[in-house]
Amino acid sequence: MALDTAENREKLIATFHLLAGDGNFHITSRKTPSYNCIAWAMGFDDRWVDCYLDSDTARKKWWPDDVERDFKPETLIKAFEAVGFVKCDDDAPEDGYDKVALYKVSPLMDPMSGKLIAAEGWTHAARVQDRNIYHSKIGESFDIKHSSGGVFSGSPYGTIYQFMKRKVTDRSISENIQKQVPGFSIPDDILNIIQAIME
Repeated sequence: MALDTAENREKLIATFHLLAGDGNFHITSRKTPSYNCIAWAMGFDDRWVDCYLDSDTARKKWWPDDVERDFKPETLIKAFEAVGFVKCDDDAPEDGYDKVALYKVSPLMDPMSGKLIAAEGWTHAARVQDRNIYHSKIGESFDIKHSSGGVFSGSPYGTIYQFMKRKVTDRSISENIQKQVPGFSIPDDILNIIQAIME
């Protein structure tokens, strides 16, 4: 079944209007509620990375230990630092590094109630694929590729406020966390058998 259809594109353009004129915009995966943009940028595809660990059992939620649970832009930076990222000045490709762009909006409103949550707050994160090409997960919806810069300006995602990078060799930080299931741990010998079967 085709994903990058006019109908699917229009659903995203309805919220993110500037995608309409983005020549790099295309849909790359099916919709899934299993992970969100923050998870995707951190290197996860099996969990929803969220500072509010509520009783929602429809998805596996995770947030780094010892990082505050709020929407302050500096808090999202700390969450990415917990999985090996450090601040950097721009999105220019660097050999041996993965880069991400973090977004914020002012003011931050609750999408369900319309009430003010904070004067500003973090909203989104995207993987930097190449100069001018980003890869984002859109909430419970599709993964998309899009141009860098301001394609989310004027939308609920807002604008970029920080770039971060992590050594490619440090992807193992996320991979090791992904092996852990919240609530219980799998013994290494069982995990090795499962991984052997999956390969």
